[in-house]
Amino acid sequence: MIVAMHMDDRLVHGQVVMTWLPEIQGEIVLVANDDVFEDKVRRSTMKLAIPSGIKIAFRTIEGAVAFLNDPKYSSNRIMVLTNNPQDAEKICQSVSGVEKITIGGIRKNAPMIHDNLNLTEKDVDCFKRIINSGVEVGMQPTPNHRFESLTRIFNKNSGNSK
Repeated sequence: MIVAMHMDDRLVHGQVVMTWLPEIQGEIVLVANDDVFEDKVRRSTMKLAIPSGIKIAFRTIEGAVAFLNDPKYSSNRIMVLTNNPQDAEKICQSVSGVEKITIGGIRKNAPMIHDNLNLTEKDVDCFKRIINSGVEVGMQPTPNHRFESLTRIFNKNSGNSK
């Protein structure tokens, strides 16, 4: 069971550990990222941030799909962390039950779409496909912030000249 999918360029960080995990009562943090899976130093650093009693798993995107589709984990409360829309789309296409993706921030060398959200045209197209598949996507750095629909943000931005 996927309890929450959260997207942030930082993956495991304070807001995830201190606010999202308690909010969803997560038992497993699944970091779905090909690069991090191959990087022992980053994995070790992220493990240090996870409170005792919470399991953390690192998988490639393909491995994350297999993990999430494994009946062995169907009763677990899992927080899936990705850092880009392309990885999230692959998971959404291959795993049933993803209903919502919250975004904490994607900061990269690309146009600013919204606070802490810089996206390329390719990213925007990817998010639109995810949304069109029926998954709700929006900005929400912590559970205490209001969920801001990405559809609304895109529509608002399309009315503005850039």
